[in-house]
Amino acid sequence: MRYASVCSGVEAPSLAWRSLGWEPVFFSEIAKFPVELLRQRYPETPNLGDMTTINGENYRGKIDLLTGGTPCQSFSVAGKRGGLVDRRGSLALVFAELAHRSEVEWIVWENVPGVLSSAGGRDFAGLLSALAGWRVPPPKSGKWKKSGLVNSAGGGYSLAWRLLDAQFVRVDGFERAVPQRRRRLFLVGHRSSASAPAQVLFDDASMQFDAQPVRTPRTQTSGVAAGGAPQPDPAEWWNGAKVASTLTVTSARQSMPDEGKLQAVITRCCCPNDACAEAEPEIASTLRVAVEHAVAISGHTIGRKPENGGNGSGVSDELCYTLTAADRHAIASDGIVRRLTPVECERLMGFPDNYTQIEWRGKSADQCPDGPRYEACGNSQCVNVMRWIGRRIEMVSKMM
Repeated sequence: MRYASVCSGVEAPSLAWRSLGWEPVFFSEIAKFPVELLRQRYPETPNLGDMTTINGENYRGKIDLLTGGTPCQSFSVAGKRGGLVDRRGSLALVFAELAHRSEVEWIVWENVPGVLSSAGGRDFAGLLSALAGWRVPPPKSGKWKKSGLVNSAGGGYSLAWRLLDAQFVRVDGFERAVPQRRRRLFLVGHRSSASAPAQVLFDDASMQFDAQPVRTPRTQTSGVAAGGAPQPDPAEWWNGAKVASTLTVTSARQSMPDEGKLQAVITRCCCPNDACAEAEPEIASTLRVAVEHAVAISGHTIGRKPENGGNGSGVSDELCYTLTAADRHAIASDGIVRRLTPVECERLMGFPDNYTQIEWRGKSADQCPDGPRYEACGNSQCVNVMRWIGRRIEMVSKMM
């Protein structure tokens, strides 16, 4: 599959479709940091810059798929919602024109859920009309459904759309999806097949409406927590495979297999100066007052017995006491949460570690500033979702 990517950003599609053997023919990006990243990461693929200057007729027969996530600011409920009237929003119509002029077989367009209600549904109706080749009326309710179909009028694209949440999209390489809630609208179109877009987006499992339970029933054992949940039998704390044990001081038993250990708690700091300098480099030490490892730190003392008489007795002043319903612990009680690191943001999007760490403005990659890396991640698509869509297109193409 040969594809072209517009509003490319840092190219989540290319990361997603690399394993499929698909070939990028060109990119289209104008933001300075993503442009430089594309130059360094994909030196053999030309970046054509402003998508409004691309003549699609030059690429007839040269590309099979056009993809792009045009700017979302004009559709987002967090913005002024200028819609298609906004210069940024109107790039969705430029995308449609480029698809028609290049006569690509497949299209994949992505944007925020706010598209469905922008201008009382008229903006999305306008995009559907431009792609399908006939005037698609907006919904009477003023908001489109979360999924739907529109057939072509001949010479246009048959279309399917669906809201997908990245945290639930599991595919090869992302068996646990990604750890963030990121809902986005995906529009898939095909030039000659009325059923192909629906076959891509509406997989059998998602249409069964018989969601399977995510946990197996467990018989209640002695001891019930304040919240009413049964306590697990200590013998079931770990099964010798990939299930981690309950958080305890002795959780890192030597008999436990490596994949069953909880890396965040199994190593105590062994240095006398509280600097953790001699701790194992890839495993965090036990939580202590002097060395705070939580994502967000509470404003009150986290290791000593609390004044309200909570379960802080019988432990060292340097160790956190056991979690109970009555006590607050070290996560956040003052509303102050530390900023995510760029690598954490990359992982949330499905990028390889340090994918956005590039040589920038004459400085080496290890001096790349965090700001443009955060922005690049935030403006991108999630790799796992794009890979799932690519896999589905590949499957449907083989059946046609």
